[in-house]
Amino acid sequence: MHTAARGVKKPTRQQLMAEIPDPADMPAYLKMLHFEADDRGCAIMGGGLVEHYLTQAIKCRLIDPGAKLAGEWFIGPSAPFSTFSAKI
Repeated sequence: MHTAARGVKKPTRQQLMAEIPDPADMPAYLKMLHFEADDRGCAIMGGGLVEHYLTQAIKCRLIDPGAKLAGEWFIGPSAPFSTFSAKI
């Protein structure tokens, strides 16, 4: 582990998902990933984008459960849609 990273709190998955680019910015974002990121970084970021859009697709098919109930379904260790595999 790099010594500069010790003691630095890692961001949560929800915090990272909040940083997903706007759809209008997506072409520039994908171009940046293609030219500047290594294979591992592209795979991780690509998986994160797929998970984000799977979440959006599932939420748009729900019959307006409300913010509280939708949060309970998607956020937390025992939430039914909390993992990538559950969303697939």
